[in-house]
Amino acid sequence: MCDFISWIEKDGETLFLTEKDIMSSYGKEALKDERDNDLIGHGAICKYYTFTGGTEKENKNFWNGDIPKKIINAWNNGELDGMIKYMTSDDIEHVVDNAPIEFLKYIVFCKFEDYEAMKKDNDWCIRLAGMSLTHDYEAMKKNDSWAIRLVGMSVTQDYEAMKKDNGWCIRLAGMSLTHDYEAMKKDDDWCICLIGMLATQDYEAKRPKILLGNH
Repeated sequence: MCDFISWIEKDGETLFLTEKDIMSSYGKEALKDERDNDLIGHGAICKYYTFTGGTEKENKNFWNGDIPKKIINAWNNGELDGMIKYMTSDDIEHVVDNAPIEFLKYIVFCKFEDYEAMKKDNDWCIRLAGMSLTHDYEAMKKNDSWAIRLVGMSVTQDYEAMKKDNGWCIRLAGMSLTHDYEAMKKDDDWCICLIGMLATQDYEAKRPKILLGNH
């Protein structure tokens, strides 16, 4: 596994890596074949300490304190800050979804050190985090990602913009929040139209007339 935080318990010892370890002359040589997030995994720990076996453990929700005291002390002393940059976008997404805000801010800062760069990232979740941390809700509302636009419009309560968005789910949210069921019934999306009819109990169906063609 290559989760942050990973460690191995062996012979009563808690073994893990810090930035000081991997950046040392010995660490660079021992881990020269490891790439990116491999450096935060169990494989790198085994190579560094030159052993096999032991019990591999990890905790992606490490902020809950369910990790060895030795690692807690390393985190609190800043010894793991440099390891954060090896976290993947999936790791960051997990942090965004689950971490307390103070951990989210710090981890994101250590990973990117530039919120403006985050706002231009290819990963929508990272863009959302960057815009949220800088309170750039107007940029959210103009983003290509419907999920980011939805957050921006919801936070600013711009329901009218939601009702005109190209994304059907955003329009549905806007119409629902404003109880605009008549607009739902006229929407081009069949799902929104159906929900509008159900909400107003408009169950009666009228047979449409077929108009004479060119025959």
